[in-house]
Amino acid sequence: MFVLTLVLGVVSYLVGVLFLLPRTNNITATIGDFGLSIVLIWVILGMQNNLPYAL
Repeated sequence: MFVLTLVLGVVSYLVGVLFLLPRTNNITATIGDFGLSIVLIWVILGMQNNLPYAL
């Protein structure tokens, strides 16, 4: 779980705060950050061999 939290925090900061927020408004950056979080959690859980989350 530590790796998931670390990867999610770093990627969300880089994409959400440094890329999206200066180019859009806060609502758009929040929605984009939420979608990115869902995709990252799904991918990281899919890389594990948990059957319900496998890709």
